[in-house]
Amino acid sequence: MRYYTRNQSSFQFIGGDYPAVKMLLILNFIAYLLQWLLSITGGENFVYNYLALSPRIWDGQIWQLVTYMFLHADVWHILFNMLALWLFGKELEMTWGSNEFLKYYFICGIGAGLTFLLFSKGVVIGASGAVFGLLLAFGMTFPNQIILMSLIFPIKAKYMVIIYGVITFMNIANPSGDGVAHFAHLGGMVFGLIYLKKEWFVFKANRTKMEIKPKRSESKELRPLPPREDRSEAMRSKVDSILDKINEVGYDHLTKEEKEILFEASQHLSNSDRPNIKH
Repeated sequence: MRYYTRNQSSFQFIGGDYPAVKMLLILNFIAYLLQWLLSITGGENFVYNYLALSPRIWDGQIWQLVTYMFLHADVWHILFNMLALWLFGKELEMTWGSNEFLKYYFICGIGAGLTFLLFSKGVVIGASGAVFGLLLAFGMTFPNQIILMSLIFPIKAKYMVIIYGVITFMNIANPSGDGVAHFAHLGGMVFGLIYLKKEWFVFKANRTKMEIKPKRSESKELRPLPPREDRSEAMRSKVDSILDKINEVGYDHLTKEEKEILFEASQHLSNSDRPNIKH
């Protein structure tokens, strides 16, 4: 599976290689602070009646499909979700671009909420559904990258996705009353998979349009250029080689020259009406 696009971000004012992840982290912690302030001032009912996800969305409170993702039950809940968002989200954003990353994040989160409402009762809060979608995408994008499961056990990303998927199914099949919205976790992964597969088919249908335009030489000396097909194939080979390196060690380990090659390739592909996500 090969992903890459590096579109200009709408969040560059935040800075860094993954501004959307940073923005989500900031918003989640601000929301948790406001939630805590409301809880100690008697406004907890407002949070659960109007901002948490509940069947009230069928009565018109559809904003809950978004607001519930920024609420958390306690400190450990938000710390776990935000750690996962940072670990998996930053490399996905650097690979896809900020706008596409945010689109995927909210698709998974909203899909997780709808799944919960369709198969469970009650009220749900937390970014876990969106985070499980990120986990799935990370395992599909970087299947052989070694990560620390539970921050202890080294394991390939693709196996970790399988393990968490199995655990989620087991918890749904044998509910323990642990207060965790397992249907939301499953929904985040399922909606993420559907979206990624759709983009994959679109990419496969359009990959033949890939063509990398060589930079004009500043030298006045005229040199014959190789056939266009050879140039495109040579650039595609370079991009695939760099993507394999990302798959093994992560984006952060690329050289400056390798990052520039990917950026140049993605800019050309964006101008060729190619989809932003592909695998």
